[in-house]
Amino acid sequence: MSNEIKIDSHVPLPKRAYKIPLPDLPLDLMEVGQSFSLSVEEERMDRTLNALRMKVQRYQRANPGYRFSVITESTESIRVFRVEDH
Repeated sequence: MSNEIKIDSHVPLPKRAYKIPLPDLPLDLMEVGQSFSLSVEEERMDRTLNALRMKVQRYQRANPGYRFSVITESTESIRVFRVEDH
């Protein structure tokens, strides 16, 4: 078996399987102790929850004074809480 690597040309980059559409989140408007709920189709819960957590995490990195907690509220709902910065 050869370990030689062959370089290919003109191979198209695969498209994303599915991009999760998320609404604009009111993260910058929230005060500590406030939260909002996001309705989600049950079959898309895992992917939406992951995408939402990633979006919130990016926001927190860009805005160090903001901290949030994202939880699964039910099989069709996710809730985002603004929590105190520790």
